Amino acid sequence: MTLTSTQKKQRQFHISASDMAALFGLDPFKTGTDVWLDKTFGLAEPKDQSVSIEMGNEFEAPLLKWAAKELGVEIITEPSRLFAVCATNPIFSATLDAAIKDKKEAIEAKTTSMAHEYGEEGGSDLVPDRVNIQVQQQMLCHNLDRVHVVVLMGRNGLKRELYRVERNNDIIRAIIERGESFWRDYVETKIQPPESAFGLGSLEIIKRVVRVPQTWAEVKEALILDWDAKRTARLEAEKAEKDALERMLTPLKDAEGVHLSDGRTLEYLPVAKKSLDQKRFKVEEPLLYESYLKESISRTPRLKGAKNE
Repeated sequence: MTLTSTQKKQRQFHISASDMAALFGLDPFKTGTDVWLDKTFGLAEPKDQSVSIEMGNEFEAPLLKWAAKELGVEIITEPSRLFAVCATNPIFSATLDAAIKDKKEAIEAKTTSMAHEYGEEGGSDLVPDRVNIQVQQQMLCHNLDRVHVVVLMGRNGLKRELYRVERNNDIIRAIIERGESFWRDYVETKIQPPESAFGLGSLEIIKRVVRVPQTWAEVKEALILDWDAKRTARLEAEKAEKDALERMLTPLKDAEGVHLSDGRTLEYLPVAKKSLDQKRFKVEEPLLYESYLKESISRTPRLKGAKNE
């Protein structure tokens, strides 16, 4: 579901259905600590949408249309009717891809290259655990009995499959317990969740945290010194690799390769690539060049100052 700007703001104050799998360690794309950073401090909008998300959004409407036809139902896709906060547990929210008219049912659309995660035949409830968690929370927030999951996947060619997931109150109780304790223990207190249970924050998310200018945090110095030592080791390793490369290539003289005694070969061949001549572009088409410039701002950690004696 493509969210409106209002829905995106609303989601920061709730654990959304797409967040919950991460709190169980079931989301390969997001950690529980990523969710904590989002809900506790807020995230800036990403500069560019990932290709997979963009493709998912583009295929969503035709998938929903096909699923509705297969099920013989009418669907509701107006964004204002698809977002809901749980009436009994208001820290939870869920946004549907489509609601089914006059039924306590909905449709969730997915595109995936990981067809092995889904059951061989449509009609079953064999969806990945993270998807099951997501649709169970949708049923909690929207008071639904079932959610149909329509999936576009690559399996012996491109296929559409339709799965049916029934409401499971045991899973919903587990969602409520995990979500409420996470919110109480970590979001409200701003205490970082333990890495052992919720993983590390990913750099992609950390870079988007909305920060307060001219503020300083208390961080264990051992973490800073460990990072600095590993960074220094990496830089030294990169220099050592460059020296080793020069030491290896010099004896090649004017040859393009070497036969190794173990049967392998080392080849030193030209690789052609094309790139934009930015200097020429700027000189010959300055207005067009300026119109295509895109500002990029990033944060880089730097250890500054001299050590105290």
